[in-house]
Amino acid sequence: MSKATKRERQKENRERAREERERLLKRDRQMKTLRGFLILLVPIAILVFVISAQSDDAAAFDKNKGYTATIETSEGNIVVALDAKKAPIATKHFVELADKKFYDGLCIDRLSQDFVIQGGSPNCDQKGGSGTSVSGEVPTDHYPVGTIAAAKKGTDPAGTCDSQFFVVTGSKGATLPNDYARFGTVI
Repeated sequence: MSKATKRERQKENRERAREERERLLKRDRQMKTLRGFLILLVPIAILVFVISAQSDDAAAFDKNKGYTATIETSEGNIVVALDAKKAPIATKHFVELADKKFYDGLCIDRLSQDFVIQGGSPNCDQKGGSGTSVSGEVPTDHYPVGTIAAAKKGTDPAGTCDSQFFVVTGSKGATLPNDYARFGTVI
């Protein structure tokens, strides 16, 4: 084997080794990001919903009453004032699911910085729902930070409301189109 061939092989071997190191570093960065996300998600995954309503009976839903929902997480409680006057259909549906303890033990399965947090999917995978959806009220003035609204598939009609919900956490969420049933605000 000539010296030139040997040098060429060594150069190719160094290049392959460099590419492998870069691939491994990239994978390590991805795994660190995933671990960080999971470390944040796991404490929040212990989500329990408690509805504090003036009435214990969902059948006695009154759009003139003040309803609140408390989302209990390992990171603290999120208290939401439900807007039964402006969104009686979506609010009633949400209250009924909470009264049936549908939300108990579910997790926040989506965390998007400066956008939304989302929960309410039965398998914590942003898929599925309670199996009962209603056509809720959609706003005309978008979704200010702190808004709670019903999540839906892109193919669902505007206002479709099942069990999944989101809370707007930043400016990207505030510009969502008026397509989602809005039924409360974080207080």
